[in-house]
Amino acid sequence: MCLQTVRSISSTLHLRCNAESYIPDYYTVLGVSKGTDVKDIKVAYFRMAKKYHPDSNNTDHARFMFQLVAEAYEVRLILVSPLF
Repeated sequence: MCLQTVRSISSTLHLRCNAESYIPDYYTVLGVSKGTDVKDIKVAYFRMAKKYHPDSNNTDHARFMFQLVAEAYEVRLILVSPLF
């Protein structure tokens, strides 16, 4: 993916972006607020994954967003879920 596309998406999602890296706000990516419980995170993930899935939306932006949404879901779920 070209750097221009990453910068465009990063400005929309309030990501800190430079030529090498970005740091996403996973709550913003999933469209939930901080302190959201696991159930609402799952609902938000499935909604966003359906919207950006490559089978239904075949653009570079959608492909990037699908990967970002999956990453956000994984990270937020690990941090919110009880370990035991």
